[in-house]
Amino acid sequence: MKVIGIGRLVADPEIRYTEVKDGKQYCIANYRLAATKKRKTDDENAADFFTCVSFGKTAEVIGKYLKKGSRIMINGNLDNNKYTDKNGQKVYQTRIIVEEIEFADSKKEKDIEEHQNEMEAEILEQAASAEDEEEIESFM
Repeated sequence: MKVIGIGRLVADPEIRYTEVKDGKQYCIANYRLAATKKRKTDDENAADFFTCVSFGKTAEVIGKYLKKGSRIMINGNLDNNKYTDKNGQKVYQTRIIVEEIEFADSKKEKDIEEHQNEMEAEILEQAASAEDEEEIESFM
C-alpha cells in the first residue's frame, strides 16, 4: 500500500550500518514520525505516530540532515514486519518503508531556529566573559 504524508521526527533518527556481500557498508535509518490531525469532537490537535525505516542513500541523507523536530514529506510503502525477538517471541510490526523524502520545514521556521541558536550562543559567550571578568576582579 502506497503512503504519502507529512510529519515531524519525534526523536533523532537511529542510524546503523550493516555489511553486505561485497564488504560495503549499507545504511539503515529507523525513526518515528508524528502526524497531526484535527479531531472532529473538539478543537484540540491530536497526533498519530508512525514507525519508519529507510535504506541506502535515503538513510544516509536522513542521518546527515534530520533531527528531532524536522518536518519532512515521505513517500513509501506500508510493510508488515514479522520477526522473532531475543526472547523467542514473535513480534508483528506495521511500519512505513520510506523510499523518498522531501524537507518540509518552512524557511521562516528555519530562520527562527537559526536566530534562536545565535542568540543562545551569544548569551553563553557573554556569561563566560562575565565569569572571566569576575575572576580577574577577585585577584585585584
